[in-house]
Amino acid sequence: MLMTYRRIFSLFTLYFVSSQILAQDTLSIDQSFQELLRTSETYEIYKVIRTERLNSFWGAVLDSMANDQSTIEALEKTVQEQRGVAADYQQQSAAALQQAANLQEQVSTIQFVGIQMEKSAYHLLVWIIIGVLVVLLGVVFWRFKESHQVTSRAQKELESLSQEFEHHKEKARKKEVKLKRELQTMVNELESRKRGES
Repeated sequence: MLMTYRRIFSLFTLYFVSSQILAQDTLSIDQSFQELLRTSETYEIYKVIRTERLNSFWGAVLDSMANDQSTIEALEKTVQEQRGVAADYQQQSAAALQQAANLQEQVSTIQFVGIQMEKSAYHLLVWIIIGVLVVLLGVVFWRFKESHQVTSRAQKELESLSQEFEHHKEKARKKEVKLKRELQTMVNELESRKRGES
């Protein structure tokens, strides 16, 4: 008998709920259930619900579950699409990071004489080359100055020697002239003696 009452109660509740659901499409399942309980008849401690109302309520529950299931499926599809979009963005991000790394490498390296090198190594190499060139320039300047001094000294010595030679030449010419005069004087004296003796 208890089972019969429960069935009657359940059917009555279902009937009430279904009529309420048909009357108010905007009520939620919970509100429909509460309305079904409120408007159903009470027998001792049980609620008596008509079968039509209970079936109507159950139909509303199934419709709601079907709607929820379709919503869940739509959301799962959206989640899958979003995962695909996120994967695409991740691939694009990885490609952008790789491109940024390549650009960073291009910016931080220089090709010098066919060799790819870091900018810091390039700067060091350039400064070493400049240093070597400055040292070579210093050596060339020092050698030039030294040879200029030697040339200057040689020119001065040549000039001094030339002056000394000219002085010696002048002295020798004077001596030669003097000797020629003396010789001529002696020749003249000899001739005059030869004439005087004759």
